[in-house]
Amino acid sequence: MKHYDQAHWLQFLRAELDPQLRSAMQRHLDAPCSKCSATVELLRKVASTAQADAQVNVPESAVRMARAIFALNKPEEVHLKSGILARLVFDSFREPATAGVRSGRQLARQTLYEAGDYTIDLRFEPDLDPAQVVMVGQIANRVAPELPPQSVPIVLRGGRQELGRAVTNQFGEFQLVYRPKMPLRLLVSVLRGTSDRVEIRVPGSPQKGPSQKASSRQTAAGTRKAHPTARRKSHPGTEKF
Repeated sequence: MKHYDQAHWLQFLRAELDPQLRSAMQRHLDAPCSKCSATVELLRKVASTAQADAQVNVPESAVRMARAIFALNKPEEVHLKSGILARLVFDSFREPATAGVRSGRQLARQTLYEAGDYTIDLRFEPDLDPAQVVMVGQIANRVAPELPPQSVPIVLRGGRQELGRAVTNQFGEFQLVYRPKMPLRLLVSVLRGTSDRVEIRVPGSPQKGPSQKASSRQTAAGTRKAHPTARRKSHPGTEKF
């Protein structure tokens, strides 16, 4: 049995069909067809509800009050211009090791960036989940330090994938927990009237710092030197004591 779609039944109820098609659809309903009958009944209820709502007269005072409430709660617009690439001015992994210390395990990484009138301080720490990293950041305005950027959208992207999203608090602080996926980019959309969007090339996770890599290379080199197979073979009776 051929069924008609909702568009045809809506035209049927509105009497917008030619008499021949309308008669065919009426015969289809009288067959009877339970599926199409249910569709027609649903459309009739929707039309009845719409007509009842249209007869309600909303007072003009209520309309003005609703518009005023919406204007007060309207979120502030975010101004996105061409991106400003932040400049790295400090990286704890690039700092020289303490005198007398060959290598050290750095569990946290601290970086500081500058972009226009802003400084972005980032700290990276390993999460309880070894596969995740915790990023704690703070944005400051160097021109007006007493006015920290508040409610600034923060987006972290790994390649083409979004890894996290946050908003700064009243102190310009934010926090993200993510699984590293290189290359990492942090997008900071500063509010209108302050500066452009800031883009930061985020470094890798703190577990892969240069000091640990150097320590691993030194350990491996020491193991190769101390391994018996790495020594030159000597003939029996020629060993020196």
